[in-house]
Amino acid sequence: MLVDEFALIVAALLIGLGYYYYKVQPKSVGETTAKRHNILESLKYNKEQWELRDLSIMALIGEVYMDLSLAMIESKETKVVMQGVIGDIDIIVPEDIGVAVEASVLIGQTKVESENEAGLLNKVQWKSVNYDHSEYKVTFVMSYIIGDIHVRVL
Repeated sequence: MLVDEFALIVAALLIGLGYYYYKVQPKSVGETTAKRHNILESLKYNKEQWELRDLSIMALIGEVYMDLSLAMIESKETKVVMQGVIGDIDIIVPEDIGVAVEASVLIGQTKVESENEAGLLNKVQWKSVNYDHSEYKVTFVMSYIIGDIHVRVL
């Protein structure tokens, strides 16, 4: 009898996780969006200049480090979507770029400037004070089941 109850608890947990993941997924990405969909992903844009354009990153386990001060931004408005089961995300944004962040983490920490959420069911929506007036705007949409998301404006 204990095994039957354990199986029901595990099934309910898996259904709950599946529902959560479905709800936090961004609804669409553009046709011109670059897509990186892998089981394991490690992106480090912090040593030399790189081109920032619309991007969709989906990985079972992912690590992303982006320094936007080194980015050559392709368009005035850019959207970066990151999704996965386990993620470690660090983003550095110079103060002359407007940034908006929508981050969802089931278990973990989300820190965007002064907003810090830790524990279970974390959701942060944040915009930099210069977002509406910036020449270049970048929107980050991130959703992970287990994650550590850190966005700093310098």
